[in-house]
Amino acid sequence: MARKDYRLIYENELGQSIEFSIWSPFFLDNYEGLDGLNNLIYSSKGLNQDGETYLSSSLDKRNIVIEGKITCNAQLNKPRMISILNPKLSGKLTVIDGEAKKHISCRVEKAPSLSIDPTPRFVLSLLSLNPFFYDEEFKVDVALWKGDLSFPIEFSETGFVFGHREQSLIVNVINPSDMKCPMRIEFRALGELENPSILNVNTGEFFKLNKMMVSGEIISVITTPGGKRVTQSLNGIEANAFNFIDEDSDFLQLEVGDNLFRYDADTNLDNLEVAIYFTPQYLGI
Repeated sequence: MARKDYRLIYENELGQSIEFSIWSPFFLDNYEGLDGLNNLIYSSKGLNQDGETYLSSSLDKRNIVIEGKITCNAQLNKPRMISILNPKLSGKLTVIDGEAKKHISCRVEKAPSLSIDPTPRFVLSLLSLNPFFYDEEFKVDVALWKGDLSFPIEFSETGFVFGHREQSLIVNVINPSDMKCPMRIEFRALGELENPSILNVNTGEFFKLNKMMVSGEIISVITTPGGKRVTQSLNGIEANAFNFIDEDSDFLQLEVGDNLFRYDADTNLDNLEVAIYFTPQYLGI
Protein backbone atom coordinates (compact mmCIF):
# COMPACT_ATOMS: atom_id res chain seq x y z
CA MET A 1 0.00 0.00 0.00
CA ALA A 2 1.10 3.57 -0.69
CA ARG A 3 2.16 5.69 2.27
CA LYS A 4 -0.29 8.49 3.02
CA ASP A 5 2.39 11.19 2.98
CA TYR A 6 3.97 10.10 -0.33
CA ARG A 7 3.48 12.15 -3.50
CA LEU A 8 4.93 10.91 -6.77
CA ILE A 9 5.13 13.60 -9.45
CA TYR A 10 6.12 12.71 -13.01
CA GLU A 11 7.23 15.55 -15.30
CA ASN A 12 8.09 15.03 -18.96
CA GLU A 13 10.66 16.98 -20.97
CA LEU A 14 7.95 19.42 -22.14
CA GLY A 15 7.25 20.47 -18.55
CA GLN A 16 3.88 18.68 -18.37
CA SER A 17 3.35 16.96 -15.03
CA ILE A 18 1.01 14.58 -13.27
CA GLU A 19 0.78 13.73 -9.56
CA PHE A 20 0.06 10.35 -8.03
CA SER A 21 -1.08 10.55 -4.40
CA ILE A 22 -4.11 9.90 -2.21
CA TRP A 23 -5.10 13.56 -2.71
CA SER A 24 -4.87 13.49 -6.51
CA PRO A 25 -7.49 12.44 -9.09
CA PHE A 26 -4.76 9.93 -10.04
CA PHE A 27 -5.10 8.02 -6.78
CA LEU A 28 -1.96 6.17 -5.71
CA ASP A 29 -2.66 2.60 -4.60
CA ASN A 30 0.78 1.03 -4.75
CA TYR A 31 4.31 1.47 -6.05
CA GLU A 32 7.44 -0.66 -6.41
CA GLY A 33 11.06 0.06 -7.21
CA LEU A 34 11.87 3.02 -4.95
CA ASP A 35 14.40 0.79 -3.17
CA GLY A 36 15.79 -2.74 -3.58
CA LEU A 37 18.37 -2.25 -6.35
CA ASN A 38 19.95 -5.30 -7.98
CA ASN A 39 23.73 -5.54 -7.65
CA LEU A 40 25.27 -7.23 -10.70
CA ILE A 41 28.30 -9.23 -9.52
CA TYR A 42 30.94 -10.30 -12.04
CA SER A 43 33.22 -13.24 -11.26
CA SER A 44 35.53 -15.77 -12.87
CA LYS A 45 36.03 -19.50 -12.32
CA GLY A 46 39.27 -21.37 -12.86
CA LEU A 47 39.77 -25.02 -13.67
CA ASN A 48 38.91 -27.17 -10.61
CA GLN A 49 38.31 -24.03 -8.54
CA ASP A 50 35.88 -24.29 -5.66
CA GLY A 51 33.48 -21.40 -5.97
CA GLU A 52 34.39 -18.34 -8.01
CA THR A 53 36.64 -15.27 -7.76
CA TYR A 54 35.07 -11.84 -7.39
CA LEU A 55 36.00 -9.41 -10.18
CA SER A 56 33.71 -6.40 -9.85
CA SER A 57 30.11 -5.31 -9.42
CA SER A 58 27.76 -2.64 -10.71
CA LEU A 59 24.23 -1.53 -9.94
CA ASP A 60 21.50 -2.49 -12.36
CA LYS A 61 18.98 -0.06 -13.83
CA ARG A 62 15.89 0.72 -11.74
CA ASN A 63 12.32 -0.25 -12.65
CA ILE A 64 9.52 1.72 -10.95
CA VAL A 65 5.94 0.47 -11.20
CA ILE A 66 3.02 2.70 -10.19
CA GLU A 67 -0.53 1.43 -9.66
CA GLY A 68 -3.70 3.37 -8.93
CA LYS A 69 -7.04 4.57 -10.24
CA ILE A 70 -8.58 7.70 -11.73
CA THR A 71 -11.12 8.76 -9.12
CA CYS A 72 -12.86 11.63 -10.92
CA ASN A 73 -13.54 13.04 -14.38
CA ALA A 74 -12.12 9.98 -16.16
CA GLN A 75 -13.27 11.29 -19.55
CA LEU A 76 -10.84 14.22 -19.21
CA ASN A 77 -8.08 12.72 -17.04
CA LYS A 78 -7.61 9.48 -18.96
CA PRO A 79 -6.41 11.12 -22.23
CA ARG A 80 -4.43 13.65 -20.16
CA MET A 81 -2.58 10.83 -18.44
CA ILE A 82 -1.84 9.04 -21.72
CA SER A 83 -0.54 12.27 -23.28
CA ILE A 84 1.79 13.27 -20.42
CA LEU A 85 3.21 9.75 -20.07
CA ASN A 86 4.32 9.67 -23.69
CA PRO A 87 7.03 6.97 -24.06
CA LYS A 88 8.81 9.10 -26.67
CA LEU A 89 9.57 11.80 -24.07
CA SER A 90 12.18 11.66 -21.33
CA GLY A 91 11.06 12.56 -17.84
CA LYS A 92 11.76 12.95 -14.16
CA LEU A 93 10.00 11.39 -11.19
CA THR A 94 9.99 13.38 -7.94
CA VAL A 95 9.13 11.61 -4.70
CA ILE A 96 7.94 13.87 -1.87
CA ASP A 97 7.80 12.51 1.67
CA GLY A 98 6.68 15.33 3.93
CA GLU A 99 9.37 17.99 3.51
CA ALA A 100 11.91 15.54 2.03
CA LYS A 101 12.10 15.53 -1.76
CA LYS A 102 14.24 13.45 -4.14
CA HIS A 103 14.12 12.96 -7.90
CA ILE A 104 15.29 10.48 -10.52
CA SER A 105 15.56 10.64 -14.32
CA CYS A 106 13.45 8.06 -16.12
CA ARG A 107 11.61 7.05 -19.25
CA VAL A 108 8.22 5.44 -19.70
CA GLU A 109 8.88 1.74 -20.29
CA LYS A 110 5.20 0.79 -20.47
CA ALA A 111 2.58 3.46 -21.09
CA PRO A 112 -0.41 3.44 -18.71
CA SER A 113 -2.60 0.39 -19.07
CA LEU A 114 -6.11 1.49 -18.08
CA SER A 115 -9.21 -0.54 -17.41
CA ILE A 116 -12.60 0.51 -18.81
CA ASP A 117 -14.32 0.78 -15.43
CA PRO A 118 -16.16 3.99 -14.44
CA THR A 119 -13.15 4.47 -12.12
CA PRO A 120 -10.37 3.27 -14.45
CA ARG A 121 -7.47 1.48 -12.82
CA PHE A 122 -3.99 2.01 -14.24
CA VAL A 123 -0.55 0.41 -14.16
CA LEU A 124 2.53 2.10 -15.59
CA SER A 125 6.22 1.22 -15.64
CA LEU A 126 9.13 3.67 -15.55
CA LEU A 127 12.74 2.74 -16.30
CA SER A 128 15.72 4.63 -14.85
CA LEU A 129 19.00 3.76 -16.55
CA ASN A 130 20.77 5.85 -13.91
CA PRO A 131 19.45 4.17 -10.75
CA PHE A 132 20.25 6.93 -8.24
CA PHE A 133 17.82 9.30 -6.58
CA TYR A 134 19.10 12.86 -6.26
CA ASP A 135 18.61 15.61 -3.71
CA GLU A 136 18.65 19.34 -4.44
CA GLU A 137 22.04 20.86 -5.27
CA PHE A 138 24.21 21.84 -2.29
CA LYS A 139 26.68 24.74 -2.31
CA VAL A 140 29.68 25.03 0.04
CA ASP A 141 31.88 28.14 -0.01
CA VAL A 142 35.49 27.06 0.44
CA ALA A 143 36.96 30.56 0.20
CA LEU A 144 35.06 33.83 0.07
CA TRP A 145 34.83 37.40 1.27
CA LYS A 146 31.96 38.12 3.66
CA GLY A 147 30.26 41.48 3.67
CA ASP A 148 30.38 43.53 6.89
CA LEU A 149 28.57 46.66 5.72
CA SER A 150 25.25 47.25 7.48
CA PHE A 151 22.87 50.14 7.95
CA PRO A 152 22.82 52.56 9.61
CA ILE A 153 26.54 53.11 9.01
CA GLU A 154 28.53 54.25 12.01
CA PHE A 155 31.72 56.16 11.14
CA SER A 156 34.73 56.24 13.44
CA GLU A 157 38.21 57.72 13.34
CA THR A 158 39.56 54.37 12.18
CA GLY A 159 37.00 54.12 9.37
CA PHE A 160 34.82 51.06 8.76
CA VAL A 161 35.18 47.64 7.15
CA PHE A 162 33.20 46.69 4.04
CA GLY A 163 34.03 42.99 4.38
CA HIS A 164 36.48 40.46 5.71
CA ARG A 165 38.29 37.40 4.39
CA GLU A 166 37.45 34.03 5.93
CA GLN A 167 40.60 33.04 7.82
CA SER A 168 40.51 29.24 7.45
CA LEU A 169 42.13 27.78 4.34
CA ILE A 170 40.46 24.40 5.03
CA VAL A 171 36.75 23.58 4.90
CA ASN A 172 34.88 20.35 5.62
CA VAL A 173 32.39 19.40 2.90
CA ILE A 174 29.94 16.82 4.30
CA ASN A 175 28.48 14.47 1.71
CA PRO A 176 25.22 12.90 3.01
CA SER A 177 24.96 10.59 -0.01
CA ASP A 178 24.89 6.80 0.11
CA MET A 179 28.03 6.75 -2.06
CA LYS A 180 30.74 9.03 -3.42
CA CYS A 181 29.53 11.66 -5.85
CA PRO A 182 30.97 14.13 -8.37
CA MET A 183 30.96 17.88 -7.92
CA ARG A 184 31.36 21.21 -9.65
CA ILE A 185 34.28 23.34 -8.45
CA GLU A 186 34.08 27.05 -9.18
CA PHE A 187 37.19 29.26 -9.05
CA ARG A 188 36.34 32.97 -9.11
CA ALA A 189 38.98 35.72 -9.42
CA LEU A 190 38.40 39.03 -7.59
CA GLY A 191 41.68 40.31 -9.04
CA GLU A 192 44.75 38.87 -10.72
CA LEU A 193 46.01 35.55 -9.35
CA GLU A 194 48.08 32.67 -10.63
CA ASN A 195 47.53 28.91 -10.72
CA PRO A 196 44.51 28.25 -8.45
CA SER A 197 44.18 24.80 -6.90
CA ILE A 198 42.19 22.75 -4.42
CA LEU A 199 43.53 19.84 -2.37
CA ASN A 200 41.70 16.93 -0.73
CA VAL A 201 43.48 16.84 2.63
CA ASN A 202 42.25 13.30 3.38
CA THR A 203 43.53 11.67 0.18
CA GLY A 204 46.28 14.02 -1.04
CA GLU A 205 44.56 14.32 -4.43
CA PHE A 206 44.37 17.78 -5.94
CA PHE A 207 43.10 19.72 -8.92
CA LYS A 208 45.22 22.59 -10.24
CA LEU A 209 45.04 25.01 -13.15
CA ASN A 210 48.23 26.42 -14.66
CA LYS A 211 46.74 29.78 -15.58
CA MET A 212 46.81 33.45 -14.72
CA MET A 213 43.27 34.50 -13.83
CA VAL A 214 42.07 38.09 -14.11
CA SER A 215 39.39 40.01 -12.22
CA GLY A 216 35.88 38.73 -12.95
CA GLU A 217 37.06 35.47 -14.51
CA ILE A 218 35.31 32.25 -13.46
CA ILE A 219 36.56 28.73 -14.12
CA SER A 220 34.10 25.87 -13.59
CA VAL A 221 35.27 22.27 -13.20
CA ILE A 222 32.75 19.40 -13.51
CA THR A 223 34.13 16.08 -12.22
CA THR A 224 31.31 13.75 -13.34
CA PRO A 225 32.74 10.51 -14.83
CA GLY A 226 31.86 10.46 -18.49
CA GLY A 227 30.94 14.16 -18.39
CA LYS A 228 34.09 15.94 -17.23
CA ARG A 229 34.28 19.58 -18.28
CA VAL A 230 36.46 22.62 -17.56
CA THR A 231 35.19 25.98 -18.82
CA GLN A 232 36.29 29.57 -18.33
CA SER A 233 33.95 32.55 -18.42
CA LEU A 234 34.88 36.24 -18.72
CA ASN A 235 32.70 39.16 -19.77
CA GLY A 236 29.91 36.77 -20.77
CA ILE A 237 32.14 34.74 -23.10
CA GLU A 238 32.61 31.05 -22.30
CA ALA A 239 35.45 28.87 -23.59
CA ASN A 240 36.97 25.43 -23.07
CA ALA A 241 39.75 25.48 -20.45
CA PHE A 242 40.84 21.83 -20.48
CA ASN A 243 44.30 22.79 -21.75
CA PHE A 244 45.07 24.64 -18.49
CA ILE A 245 44.76 21.53 -16.29
CA ASP A 246 47.96 20.55 -14.46
CA GLU A 247 49.01 17.11 -15.71
CA ASP A 248 49.06 15.64 -12.19
CA SER A 249 45.52 16.79 -11.37
CA ASP A 250 42.68 14.48 -10.33
CA PHE A 251 38.99 15.05 -11.05
CA LEU A 252 38.06 15.00 -7.36
CA GLN A 253 35.07 13.11 -6.00
CA LEU A 254 33.27 13.55 -2.68
CA GLU A 255 33.52 10.55 -0.39
CA VAL A 256 30.59 9.73 1.88
CA GLY A 257 30.78 11.84 5.03
CA ASP A 258 33.62 14.28 5.75
CA ASN A 259 35.83 15.73 3.00
CA LEU A 260 38.50 18.26 4.01
CA PHE A 261 39.54 20.63 1.22
CA ARG A 262 42.28 23.26 1.17
CA TYR A 263 42.43 25.93 -1.53
CA ASP A 264 45.57 27.71 -2.76
CA ALA A 265 47.08 29.88 -5.48
CA ASP A 266 50.71 30.53 -6.40
CA THR A 267 50.15 34.31 -6.15
CA ASN A 268 47.50 36.66 -4.68
CA LEU A 269 45.59 34.04 -2.74
CA ASP A 270 43.29 36.70 -1.25
CA ASN A 271 41.91 37.36 -4.74
CA LEU A 272 40.53 33.81 -5.01
CA GLU A 273 37.02 32.64 -4.17
CA VAL A 274 36.22 28.92 -4.36
CA ALA A 275 32.83 27.20 -4.14
CA ILE A 276 31.86 23.52 -4.39
CA TYR A 277 28.47 22.46 -5.76
CA PHE A 278 27.22 18.88 -5.53
CA THR A 279 24.00 16.90 -5.68
CA PRO A 280 23.76 14.05 -3.14
CA GLN A 281 22.73 10.70 -4.62
CA TYR A 282 20.90 7.87 -2.90
CA LEU A 283 20.33 4.16 -3.46
CA GLY A 284 16.62 4.37 -2.64
CA ILE A 285 13.84 5.98 -0.67
